[in-house]
Amino acid sequence: MKISIQNISKRYNKEKYALKDFSLTMETGILGLLGPNGAGKTTAIKILMNIFGATAGRAEVLGIDSSRLRGRLLSPIGYVSENQELPDWMRVDTFLAYLRPFYPAWDRGLEPGRQYRRFRHRRDIRT
Repeated sequence: MKISIQNISKRYNKEKYALKDFSLTMETGILGLLGPNGAGKTTAIKILMNIFGATAGRAEVLGIDSSRLRGRLLSPIGYVSENQELPDWMRVDTFLAYLRPFYPAWDRGLEPGRQYRRFRHRRDIRT
């Protein structure tokens, strides 16, 4: 996976930078960012995934400007956020509906409850 970051910065106000003038190029392999809390590791990844926009600079993933990543363009990328929590207001079916467009090969038959509904009328399965 090619990743290219050129002088990206993320500024929250006049004095606070989460990331300042960061550059990195990687052609293949597995990427791990190491550093102390507040160094900008998560911010850099979120800019690459188009979760945050950069204040300055440019980032590319797989040759695509990261600011254009959405929907089907995200399907070849594996990303696990540091906090995997379902928002309190969101039901599981709503969350699954949100996720489906990101995965063109999504198999709705594997969703919770659907397997049970699919088989409950078969004679060889007792409910």
